[in-house]
Amino acid sequence: MRLVLPVFRIGAGRAGRRPAPGVVVREPDPEDGRASVIHMSTAGVAQLDAWARAQERRFTSAPGALGPQDREAVRAALPALFTLAEHLHDPADS
Repeated sequence: MRLVLPVFRIGAGRAGRRPAPGVVVREPDPEDGRASVIHMSTAGVAQLDAWARAQERRFTSAPGALGPQDREAVRAALPALFTLAEHLHDPADS
């Protein structure tokens, strides 16, 4: 699975907080000279991929630490958790 992140156009003064150097690339917006286009650099994508792989390893190994009753409780809760996750989507993100 590959995460595809959108490119954002940000007006002057809106990208106040700076990420770690080399994680994103900021370029002038070709459509609006007052704005910038910010996207992840190759190094930023690699960093995000490494983080995602580490999270996947944690989620894969964690159930082994549970006893049978706790694993069953988690399994039984999954449908409700998926429903909850579906309602966390913010329509403004679309």
